[in-house]
Amino acid sequence: MIRYLSIFIALITSFGISAHEPSHGISGTHYEKESPLAYATNRHGPDGSLFLDPYFIPYLLNLEGQRVLDAGCGAAPWAIYAAENGAMVVAIDLQEKMIELAEQAVKKAGVSEKVTLFLGDVAELPSPSNFFDRTLSINVGCNLPSTMRVCEKMVGLGPHINEMARVLKQGGKAIVTAPASFGVIFTDGTSKEKVFEHIFKVLEELPLNPTFSEITSRLNQLKEVYRATFAIKQGKLVLITDEREIEPGEDIWRKLPGLTVPNRYHPESEYLEEFANAGLMMEACYRPQFNSDVECAEYNAARPSTLHLGQEYSQHHPFVIFCLIKR
Repeated sequence: MIRYLSIFIALITSFGISAHEPSHGISGTHYEKESPLAYATNRHGPDGSLFLDPYFIPYLLNLEGQRVLDAGCGAAPWAIYAAENGAMVVAIDLQEKMIELAEQAVKKAGVSEKVTLFLGDVAELPSPSNFFDRTLSINVGCNLPSTMRVCEKMVGLGPHINEMARVLKQGGKAIVTAPASFGVIFTDGTSKEKVFEHIFKVLEELPLNPTFSEITSRLNQLKEVYRATFAIKQGKLVLITDEREIEPGEDIWRKLPGLTVPNRYHPESEYLEEFANAGLMMEACYRPQFNSDVECAEYNAARPSTLHLGQEYSQHHPFVIFCLIKR
């Protein structure tokens, strides 16, 4: 296995990029310094542990001898999971703090010999073509702009998906997940009246043209809100309750479990178009949610209040999970 790893690293480094070397032309969103730790701690939140993780984790099982790319790895929980299931993993992230946290987590998990970490751009992957058996993009596209040309170079969602396809072997699988239902406020079950009252109170406290820290500090007060979308309109931060209020690629703010981050809006149709352009075929697509309010109530009754989910989860799916194959 060690010999296999040395060959693997040699192949990667021969492509011209060494571990921790940032690539040029990076595109994506940068979090404030506290956010990487908050994201690593909360992972995908109580709703993600039910409606996201279980749908892509099966693709990380029984990977002995296979190569896996985790693009936008964060603190590397899924890179570690794949390594523990036999894979040799390359994990890349734009944020230096995320890579630092990933290094700590990989070492603690005892899989340092199976995971190679890179600081760099998910639209400019450090790998030869047709190299990986699996590629992962777990809630990464929402950090990228829509496909555009900048200084004679294409950046954004399209180049990221194209790179995912380029480095994937024929017959290999790409797992791409994304947030959904951007006009919905997902909560811990607090009444809608109280949620709206709190949101509008927080928004009223913000000045015109609020700063990064002003937005995050205020929205982080919304502890009962797991997911909600905000955007700057005429200098004011406003709540988005209808996706038609925002355009593909538009800058938005997302309140997530335990933190607030800048994002970009991409409807599902935009992902589907980019998959087709990259030559990736849909194998399966999941839009998980509760089947009814009764199922939601039964779920909550069996769990402590800190894990409760609001009834909006029985009416809307918070994520979409795409399972794709390279033909």
